[in-house]
Amino acid sequence: MYEGRRVAAVIAAHNEERHIARVVTSLPDVVDVVVVVDDASGDATSEAARGSGDPRLVLVRHETNTGVGGAICTAYRTALETDAELFVRLDGDGQMDPAYLTDLLDPLV
Repeated sequence: MYEGRRVAAVIAAHNEERHIARVVTSLPDVVDVVVVVDDASGDATSEAARGSGDPRLVLVRHETNTGVGGAICTAYRTALETDAELFVRLDGDGQMDPAYLTDLLDPLV
């Protein structure tokens, strides 16, 4: 929770086996749920995400690649089902620094 609000991180991932577990576990405690959508990866992205052991993880796997837009739509729809009030979007490759999440959340609160 952040300032009394439930926070969801949504992540589209395609062939991110090498990075996704680190991305999931790097998210700060203010994130209540982490939705990862594996967009029909040809590698072990889903297994790597599960292997993170993060209890906040909600994993969805597309059987057909829908592109980043389709994966993000699925991620937001899934996150809405968790009663989250604030949403942040990250990429599955670890290029977005989660240290800035509270800076992004403050104006929303």
